[in-house]
Amino acid sequence: MPGTKKLRLKKKGMDVGLKQRDELLDFCTVQKWQKQASMSVLHLDLTMTQSEDACAKHKMRKDFDLLRGKTSFDDWELACILHMFYKLTVKGPLTRAVFREMMHNVFGMSRIDMVDRIYAVLDEPGRDVVGMKAQNFVKLMSVYCRGTLDEKIDFVFHVYDSLYLGYIGRETMVKLLVPTLLGGQKHENVETAIDMADLLMRKFDQDRDGRLTYEEFGNEIRKFPEQLELCGQVFPDRMKIYAFMATFTRNVTINPHDYLKRGLNVSAIPRLSMM
Repeated sequence: MPGTKKLRLKKKGMDVGLKQRDELLDFCTVQKWQKQASMSVLHLDLTMTQSEDACAKHKMRKDFDLLRGKTSFDDWELACILHMFYKLTVKGPLTRAVFREMMHNVFGMSRIDMVDRIYAVLDEPGRDVVGMKAQNFVKLMSVYCRGTLDEKIDFVFHVYDSLYLGYIGRETMVKLLVPTLLGGQKHENVETAIDMADLLMRKFDQDRDGRLTYEEFGNEIRKFPEQLELCGQVFPDRMKIYAFMATFTRNVTINPHDYLKRGLNVSAIPRLSMM
């Protein structure tokens, strides 16, 4: 009897192991199929005719090949993001005005000065062509959806340092903080922002030179990540991000590639229903 019990337990363990293996193989098969189909076979957008959809994929093919494997998106997700960019720019380039409208409608970000700073970081200076490039748009969505802490630190710092000085000065900090203060007279808000800037400088400025450098900013944020957007909102609310991601992927809260790298069970990934 004891031997029979051990045999049953062993068989049960083998069944569980085989089930997990099959789930992983199924997931990998889907990923492989999506890579092959994302920019070649599938009709990505049912609101467009098949010829329009094929034309969009043809125009985005070069950017797809350049960005493949360089963002937090898999091939299917990357194809969908590029398709969104195509629809935003089908009537013209992604100008500052179009970008403002998109950020407000999709992510609920209505602070114009901050949205303009984000656009300035993504719109490469010195370009003859008007409008944001598809590659920069995808990189923004990648940081928004699944950016690491280091990627977010880098992005936020450059948004705050929109003049490319290499540091955030006290005046810049005050200018960023004033719009975050609600109520009160304008001069009162300015005085409050000055006090807040002085407090932040005392905490972040390690060499006391009146300039917050990239290294100083990064070192402090890694200790206290909750202070990342200390001078104003750069990232949309989490639920806005989840709602956006749910339009093109089921892996909303978890990056499936992280699960595969760590050897975890893919079936444990939380999924939202794609209604």
